[in-house]
Amino acid sequence: MTSTMILAVIGVLFAWGLIAFAIRYWGPGQAWKYLVCPEKKIAARVTLLRNEGSFGSLKVVDIKKCSLFPEGPVTCEKHCMG
Repeated sequence: MTSTMILAVIGVLFAWGLIAFAIRYWGPGQAWKYLVCPEKKIAARVTLLRNEGSFGSLKVVDIKKCSLFPEGPVTCEKHCMG
């Protein structure tokens, strides 16, 4: 293989890796976020479950973990999803 072909293959692999990273980072799935709890009015770290919404958007469908509930399921009204 010539050096041009090697550089082309490396470029394609880099582009695929960049696209995979972007989909993983900004796409659906779990993400964590710091926010102020609207019920208790204190800062909390939550793990959100996001699904695809309308075209080009994500919507939060559930709260998986919250630092205010360290030892169990999140049992509040989950007003922070809005």
